Amino acid sequence: MHYTGYFKAIAVLFFAVPLLMAYGNIKFRIRIGIFVLLFLALSITTVYNMHARILPFSSFLDKYTRLSQVVEDRRVECFENYISEVSVKQVRIKLAGLLDRFFGVDDLILVELEVTNTGENTYLSSKNFGSVHVSYHWVDADGKVVADGARSAILEEVLPGQKFSSTIVAPVPEDVVDIFLMPSLVQEGCSWFYLANPDSRTSPIIAITP
Repeated sequence: MHYTGYFKAIAVLFFAVPLLMAYGNIKFRIRIGIFVLLFLALSITTVYNMHARILPFSSFLDKYTRLSQVVEDRRVECFENYISEVSVKQVRIKLAGLLDRFFGVDDLILVELEVTNTGENTYLSSKNFGSVHVSYHWVDADGKVVADGARSAILEEVLPGQKFSSTIVAPVPEDVVDIFLMPSLVQEGCSWFYLANPDSRTSPIIAITP
């Protein structure tokens, strides 16, 4: 279920091999070679796991998305109408530090939004079907979806007519041009608001061009 489970088995290897070399009749050069191979194996796999499994879900992103704070687990059926009003308050760029770049973390676009519930349903994020999140799509000039966006949680119920603020976090795409960032609410397992209801579509706010 989680890659760290393999550490339990591999730890025996990292203990047994040095122990065998210490008491075995092994030439010094071979010992050094084995130690170097073990060090490289551990280092390369650690860097890979940091890049592929740890940093993409790091806590420094959670301070914006707040997904770890979701405790509600109720199931919500798909809405009949997807109506909302999304306006942009601020757009910022968070540059990745040297350590972040070493592990492959990109610069981030932080978009602060104000969302108004203009429909008839209550917005709330949960761990079950029908959860409502604030997110975005990267779309091309024809409106075709290029990439899905990270979700930001709605921790308190937003009743019809109420407003709330949220921040979406978007890694800056690499080697991709002529795409636009489209913020929208999404009901998981059901629909994106801006796709189900064109009236909920807001203007693209970020353009990546040549």
